[in-house]
Amino acid sequence: MKKSKGAFELKYEFWIMASITELVDYPDEQSDEYVPHPNFQAIMDALEICVPINEIYEQ
Repeated sequence: MKKSKGAFELKYEFWIMASITELVDYPDEQSDEYVPHPNFQAIMDALEICVPINEIYEQ
């Protein structure tokens, strides 16, 4: 499908406020390693977005 002259692309901006415990999960409680929380990962997958969790967590 070709874009017609004057066509435009919609972009969305999402603002999410969440505590760090809602962003990350610690699979091994004895370790400091973390992964994206499964619920939050499901939201990112559904919306096809990427959130810089490592950058957020390190700050």
